[in-house]
Amino acid sequence: AVLTELARHGVGAEAITIGELERALAAGIPAKNIVLGGPAQDARLRARALEANVGLVSLDSLSQAETWLAEARLPDCVIRVNPALDPHTHEHLATGAASSKCGRTVAEAQQLAPKLGKSLRGFHVHAGSQIDVPTVYDDIFNALSPLYEAFPQLDVLDIGGGFAVPNAPLADMAARIQAFVK
Repeated sequence: AVLTELARHGVGAEAITIGELERALAAGIPAKNIVLGGPAQDARLRARALEANVGLVSLDSLSQAETWLAEARLPDCVIRVNPALDPHTHEHLATGAASSKCGRTVAEAQQLAPKLGKSLRGFHVHAGSQIDVPTVYDDIFNALSPLYEAFPQLDVLDIGGGFAVPNAPLADMAARIQAFVK
């Protein structure tokens, strides 16, 4: 019921498993509004994502990119970047910290990007969860700037989520995001 209500309001979804993908589709979320993420995109999940024509695939690693490149077609994708910053959250929630294995370094992302050709639409950063310090986004954008300068044709910026509940300073974060995309 919750997913159906969200779909009714035009909200998209991120799916990590085939079950999440199927639930999002069954709830009426258009495939074009679904991002397929996570490090374990097995053959069954990739096939279903291609069949459904998901909007974006987030690539966490070089091996994952190579697996997708071997498919009959490469969907639109983003490269997950680890900005190696302090997201000012609990260490177990800090997926954008230098110590995290989530995502690729900026240098690795810059090397991978040309291999994806026109399927590459942008970059994805999920710095962590329970983020309530707006300056974290300044650090994210400082890390991403060289990538968007090197690939100015890209039109997607996926900053994940991870906003602190219930007190995230969303207006301040939104202003920083808007300033970066201009």
